[in-house]
Amino acid sequence: MRTIPKTLVVDDSSAVSNMVVQMLKQLGIHDTTQAGNGLNAIKSFKNASLAGTPFELVLLDLMMPAMDGQTTLKILRSFEKHSHVAAENAAVIIIMTSCDSPVDMVDAIQSDCSDYLVKPVSEPMLRSVLSKYIVIS
Repeated sequence: MRTIPKTLVVDDSSAVSNMVVQMLKQLGIHDTTQAGNGLNAIKSFKNASLAGTPFELVLLDLMMPAMDGQTTLKILRSFEKHSHVAAENAAVIIIMTSCDSPVDMVDAIQSDCSDYLVKPVSEPMLRSVLSKYIVIS
């Protein structure tokens, strides 16, 4: 189990992103960075990794303009693979989705994400999912 991870929150809605950051703070996770789209998320993820301070947790919106969460996820995982990141050190990437269609959910779950959250995200829901991967205060 990881302790208080460096976290990247990716959502095109600043209201959602800010709300998730506030919930993370309530759970004791203060080292957060926000990205408003997949392209900025990839840049932040790569820069942090190359600086030796990789993100350990990523909360990634599934549906975003410019680059969706699925594409972003594939690029992040590819970067980790090409950087020879060991599986146990790979980021925990949790997809956040407002999809309520079973087909859309299956696509999200079958991707290379660690887990998923259905929006609107609540603090108990976030706590429950995160507690599988990190130590929550």
